Amino acid sequence: MPRCYLNNFTTRGKITAIDLTTRARFTTNPKNVAQERDFNRIDSEKVAPDLLEKKYAEFEGKVAPVLKTLSMEPRAQRTNWFTFLT
Repeated sequence: MPRCYLNNFTTRGKITAIDLTTRARFTTNPKNVAQERDFNRIDSEKVAPDLLEKKYAEFEGKVAPVLKTLSMEPRAQRTNWFTFLT
């Protein structure tokens, strides 16, 4: 999950998450949730292992300012984010 997306669901830089195993609810920094090491790693001799991750980083760099602008719009303040961004 891109951090630039999760940042739009924070309050004072923190996000509320739920551990799906224990059902425990906790508040943390977005960088601590919805991630898995080497999830986008490509095991191939034809491309670099981090190619996909680099492409995602490029895309997220372009999308992050758009998401930030959208979140500041009056419509975003009164719209349910789950329907607004999906």
